[in-house]
Amino acid sequence: MRTTLAGEYLCKSGISTSVTCGTVDYSDDDYGHQKVSKIINDHSIFPDYYQDGDSGAIVFDPANLYIVGIHSGGEVPTGEGITFGYFTRSWEVEDHFSTSGNLFRVYTNDTYVKVSN
Repeated sequence: MRTTLAGEYLCKSGISTSVTCGTVDYSDDDYGHQKVSKIINDHSIFPDYYQDGDSGAIVFDPANLYIVGIHSGGEVPTGEGITFGYFTRSWEVEDHFSTSGNLFRVYTNDTYVKVSN
């Protein structure tokens, strides 16, 4: 199982902000009822890491082009001018929805065929 490490550079592809990137600050924090990792926006390149509408976007490793997680929220601390994003790691989503007889996979199609509307 892959782990997300502090200091890792990851990107998100959201409907509102398109592709934005940042550095993982920490992993395994509680955000509501889920374990999340926190990304600090690369503010020198991207003005906002996230905006409303980005929830559910994939978080990916731009160097290796694989999915790491699913964007689940964020915040803009007052007066700091830096946006933060939170994501749930993909293997934790898979573990949550899998049963002993039925494994759930976030993405399994490698044929580049549209699988849903």
